[in-house]
Amino acid sequence: MDNKLIKIIEKYRVSNYFSFEENKQKLYINFAFHSNAIEGNTLTLEETENIFTINRFSDKKSINDNLEIFDYKNAINYILEQAKLNSKINEFFVKVLNSNVLKNTGSIVKTSLGTVDSSKGEYRLSSVFAGNTVFPDAKKIKSLIEVFFEN
Repeated sequence: MDNKLIKIIEKYRVSNYFSFEENKQKLYINFAFHSNAIEGNTLTLEETENIFTINRFSDKKSINDNLEIFDYKNAINYILEQAKLNSKINEFFVKVLNSNVLKNTGSIVKTSLGTVDSSKGEYRLSSVFAGNTVFPDAKKIKSLIEVFFEN
């Protein structure tokens, strides 16, 4: 291995660059930023960081984009709280987590199969796709979730 590369690796080991405790906030911010960017959120990484660290919304972007990041932050906090309590990951946990992610930006969706309030973590009743990927039929979601937790 190149001596220069070895020196760089050693420098980061000594600095605890790879320490989870020292970098977890950055991890959460980046996770929220990239996850929401995939969905079309326009906030920058810096604007996302401001929501996480000082609860400051960007006045240059839509309230919806700000709330998506704020809700994501609260969802991450929910996960951390439940982890500290050693809570079981089950269907209830998933629904509460989903309701946290969509608390302020979810909506009531009326379909031919019924009405769903996504802000409450309810399962969708319509088809979903992204690009060429088609996700499971809405009628199968409940049973797929049950199978998932059985396994």
